[in-house]
Amino acid sequence: MLVPFHTGMIFCLWGFHLKNDELSVALTVQNAFINLWHMPLFFFLSGASAWLALDFRRFGEYARERASRLMLPFFFGLAAMCPPQLYFERLQKGEFSGSFIKFYPHFFNGPYPEGNLSWQHLWFLLYLFLMSMIAIPILRYLRSERGQAVRDKLASLASRRTAIIALPLPFLVIQCVAGEGWPNGDQNLIGDMDNFAQHFFVFLYGCMLCSSDKFWRGAEKNRLFFGIAGIACFATTQAIEYSDAINVVRGNPAAGIGWLILRAVGTWGLLLSILGYGKRHLNFTNKFLKYASEAALPFYIIHQTVIIIIGYYVVQTGWSVATKYLIVVVASFGGTALAYETLVRRWAATRFLFGMRMKKCRRA
Repeated sequence: MLVPFHTGMIFCLWGFHLKNDELSVALTVQNAFINLWHMPLFFFLSGASAWLALDFRRFGEYARERASRLMLPFFFGLAAMCPPQLYFERLQKGEFSGSFIKFYPHFFNGPYPEGNLSWQHLWFLLYLFLMSMIAIPILRYLRSERGQAVRDKLASLASRRTAIIALPLPFLVIQCVAGEGWPNGDQNLIGDMDNFAQHFFVFLYGCMLCSSDKFWRGAEKNRLFFGIAGIACFATTQAIEYSDAINVVRGNPAAGIGWLILRAVGTWGLLLSILGYGKRHLNFTNKFLKYASEAALPFYIIHQTVIIIIGYYVVQTGWSVATKYLIVVVASFGGTALAYETLVRRWAATRFLFGMRMKKCRRA
């Protein structure tokens, strides 16, 4: 969903590095729907991955592995993947003219938006690394006998339909204290601690629930209920967003809290539904899934740069929004997959830089 989401950012009503002249409410609604659950899903699965990694790694090995597979790609991506995005942004806005080679030194001239230095979509890698390190003492406790009891209680709670109300409670507290909705879209860490804290809870939920059969049975059993509840909450928020009722939400604290509850329940309804349907229909593996699993991180690092490069030229055409959108989606997905297959996957150096495991040498 990363490609349709970030392509949609070019055409939706929200701010982005690249913009089409004509914007689309339909693509804004599409992105609002994806945005409700896709990053929580990322962090939940990342928490599950961290927990399972500790089944066969010591904590020191786990920390070193997280550093090599997250921070190395982060810094490499910061130097190689992010500058082209800022270059084409500045070109479109008329804030720079000249070649990319001439622009590249300017990328390091101060933080974005006044300057150009920005980690763009790579914020996820930085946040995940920090969460992985902060979580180490918590994970030590959760893997103890007392921690097992805590995990069992949470799994029991999360296996019921009331989970869509109970699980978001920490997020609602953070939102009310912070006075901002989730997410606020500012992935700059220092001014984004409400998002960081909320995603950290999702990460911990992934750690605590991933190995619980009770949780997975509950998610699978209630998947339709969770999905309907999530979609209903989303539809309600969208109806409010595009009506005069949004002024009431913005001007009335009680209505604002109701809005946050709808968003939180919508997020967890959709997230639990996706996990439930995944348990039911995706509980298998094959060659393609193994290939895709290995490609996931490089694909994430590359995709937005490809979207912006292609999008820069496509938005200059006179085609309709729908035509431009579909061309950028198809071309960006194909371009990212091609870059992974030809430039990343086959070479030891690029595998290392993109956080992939090294291939074992075959014995003669």
